[in-house]
Amino acid sequence: MAALAGCGPAELTPGQASTLQSARERLDDAIDTEETCRTNRPECARLVRALRRHPNDPKRLARSVPSVVTPTGNVYPAAFNLFVRNATSDPKLALRLPAAREVERMVVTLDGMDADTEIETLENRRAAPYLEEAARDTKPIWPELARVLGQARDEL
Repeated sequence: MAALAGCGPAELTPGQASTLQSARERLDDAIDTEETCRTNRPECARLVRALRRHPNDPKRLARSVPSVVTPTGNVYPAAFNLFVRNATSDPKLALRLPAAREVERMVVTLDGMDADTEIETLENRRAAPYLEEAARDTKPIWPELARVLGQARDEL
């Protein structure tokens, strides 16, 4: 039994835990913005106008639509362009790219971990429920991203 001491779930570095917290927050931002654009067209049009007024000001952009700014605080041109072109007509498409990026960050960060790996920055939530919740929240909008999250959960 002593030989098994120290065996347990794989551990995340503090940087990995922060990445998972950030990725979840940013995925939630994409989900919330998609819902706003789908359910409140005037507000969505206001967001588009705000982005068009300040296309090179990441701080202002992040206050309006966080998904068009990278985690490092730079304008994310592809996400910006997709949002401005599609937000009022196809909110799902407008936010898919930043949502997919956050899903990728989650999956890559948890690669090689196991279901019981604790995420310290998220009150020690375990990896499997973290991915399950993200998949559940993502599925109504982007079912293909939810499948990626579910597959990652199954591979833990």
